[in-house]
Amino acid sequence: MLRSNVIRYAVLAVSANKHTSLFQQDCQVGLAVLGLYELEERKFIYWDKSSACHFSNGMQEEPLYLLPLCKAIKQSIGKTLDSILFTVLTQYMKDYTSQVEGYLKENRLVSETEKKSLFGIVSRELKAEQEPADECKAQVLAVCFDRAVTPAQWALAEVLLKTGLLDDCFDKQEAKRIRERLQRKPDIPEIHICEKVLDIVDRAYSIGMAVLATMMLN
Repeated sequence: MLRSNVIRYAVLAVSANKHTSLFQQDCQVGLAVLGLYELEERKFIYWDKSSACHFSNGMQEEPLYLLPLCKAIKQSIGKTLDSILFTVLTQYMKDYTSQVEGYLKENRLVSETEKKSLFGIVSRELKAEQEPADECKAQVLAVCFDRAVTPAQWALAEVLLKTGLLDDCFDKQEAKRIRERLQRKPDIPEIHICEKVLDIVDRAYSIGMAVLATMMLN
């Protein structure tokens, strides 16, 4: 069973034929936000009263696919959320998405094929394996049932919606049910923590747009 929202999000992106978007803004934001959420959820990092990020003193090692985020946190100025997101999006995103893709392949969550065009140009194509893709979808659909939903499932559904992947991953009826359910948060205190994740998504989008604008001007 997959326990990482980063990996679930990546599997769903591949299943929706959006694997090439892992290097585009929407999926970058989703992966960055869920990566920070996972680091905090696993107690690798915490935020102090001044909203600066710190590493916990635990002995547990971070998963390899999260190491680029850890490097970005260490390098960011002031360790603030904006500084970390800017560092991730401008310096570490390629390494981060490569690590995530490597994890998907190593754990046989996706398969890779190569295609050669008439001009001899080779392109790679990723395809999500059916079982993990179905498992990831079930995690998102769980938000429709109050008793079963967890904060991680709610956060994943919210980020899919915010980054535009929800309609690509589910049929119209399923997407509608999930969207409507997300408008009515269950009365579970832990679920309200997810509001912080949504704030991070909004901040990441703002920073991503600024980065994109700067690159276009240059």
